Amino acid sequence: MKWTSPTTLILVALAGLPGNGIAKNPPPLPRAEELVIYEIATKSFTSPNGPGSGTFDSLRKRIPYLADLGINAVWLSGHSRSDPSHFYNIRTQYACIEPDRFDPSMGTPDDFRKMVDDFHRHGIRVFLDVITHGVLKGSPMIERHPDWFQGNGTKGSWGMIDYQWNDAPEPLEAWWVKLWTDMALKYGVDGFRLDTNAKRPDLWRKIQAKCADRGVEIIIFNESLFEKGYGDVIRFAQGFRYFDIQTGFDPERARKAPENLLAQGEAERKAKTPGAESFLRAVELSCHDAGWEGFPANKNPYVVQGRRWVFGYAGVLLPSIVVMMSGEEFDCDFRPLPRLASGLYGAENVGKGRWLYGSWIDWDQLNRDEKRAMFEDARRLLAIRREYADLIHSVPIGETPRLKPLSVAWIGDASEKMPTPYLLWNDRRALLVAGNPSTNRDAVAEANLESILSELWPKVDRFELQDVRTPNSAPTEKRREAFGHLRIRIGKDGISGGGVAILRIRPLKQVD
Repeated sequence: MKWTSPTTLILVALAGLPGNGIAKNPPPLPRAEELVIYEIATKSFTSPNGPGSGTFDSLRKRIPYLADLGINAVWLSGHSRSDPSHFYNIRTQYACIEPDRFDPSMGTPDDFRKMVDDFHRHGIRVFLDVITHGVLKGSPMIERHPDWFQGNGTKGSWGMIDYQWNDAPEPLEAWWVKLWTDMALKYGVDGFRLDTNAKRPDLWRKIQAKCADRGVEIIIFNESLFEKGYGDVIRFAQGFRYFDIQTGFDPERARKAPENLLAQGEAERKAKTPGAESFLRAVELSCHDAGWEGFPANKNPYVVQGRRWVFGYAGVLLPSIVVMMSGEEFDCDFRPLPRLASGLYGAENVGKGRWLYGSWIDWDQLNRDEKRAMFEDARRLLAIRREYADLIHSVPIGETPRLKPLSVAWIGDASEKMPTPYLLWNDRRALLVAGNPSTNRDAVAEANLESILSELWPKVDRFELQDVRTPNSAPTEKRREAFGHLRIRIGKDGISGGGVAILRIRPLKQVD
């Protein structure tokens, strides 16, 4: 495989653009059900002046890379004035001081607006992280408006002071609505990720309505799952996780990805949770919460870690919204920011913390062959998701997706627990997706699809079969009965082209 440098990647992405690197005809922004969300901790994503020095402008310079990768939304967990050491001894969005002021260390309001505009010109939505519960102790907001906060500015959670959302003063409600409405209307922000939960969904309804009156659609998603009655304002929650924040990746969850996705709807339908039926399904490959306090010091908090079967089979190929942390696409080594501590509020083990929010992304890693290979595979899998958007998109929990887990016979040594292959389909075509976690051997499965094809296309007896994971592979024509013993080969994981197999099946000829 021929590879070019990260700089060349950006130049390739800029090909065909005018001199300022902006697309002449920008692609449309994705619908909610099509989202692939890439979380960015603004301060550590780029390092113009050393680790943890990222700005809106330095992030803006990375937008061509992100567009080339193929993500279509960013969750920006860093924009407002925040404390530099409250959580894990580093600056975080979650230790918010003034939510209505951009952090001056990141840039000016004009810098922020230019960054959002450039994301839009590349077809990428921008979501801001909103800390819904409160602000840091000592915030000037508390002195100015003590009645806006619990205990007249003395009570709260997470070592902070919480807003008085119960029996809230009218000026607090009006300020909240105006703040986030202005973010959408003045700065072009496309929506918001609500930390913990919405707290006041009625206020978010007002924000949405004010934006809609100006012809602007905003998308709101929640950290917490399925809060009752929010279905008309919260489109989805972050999704089913494949990791525990203190122990890391759980392969059993990922191996049952199709079953877990279907179960998201079944549980809520049985519970008859108000509003849940309109939530869109989502899966979370990773987010900043991995590597929480107590995470082993010798483990990598990144979730994918070069596993193509996880990134593809359990992630971007599922009919779901996908959430991932920046760096997953090239198996970024975890390098803690120099000040990252291991304790939530403490300063012990400085420089040795494992919280993923504090990962300093070293872009020079893309010069290493194994990192470049993972990037290319991630880009290819995201391209397949776009090409087959008619099959790969989220559907509400109240509907059953066209997703069928398949029973297969594994050939040869299949001592490892194998992921369940699955089929996606519509009236025109189908995709068969199978994963292989082994880094030592290829896997071969035999599937009986004859009866399934008879059910989907009863009047068709010939089909086209094509390996779409491999670029430029030639399709073959097969009779329906040949699918009774369909062999699926999945290359070993951890190498270019391995870990996941993707076969397209297309009906060809009607039976007379």
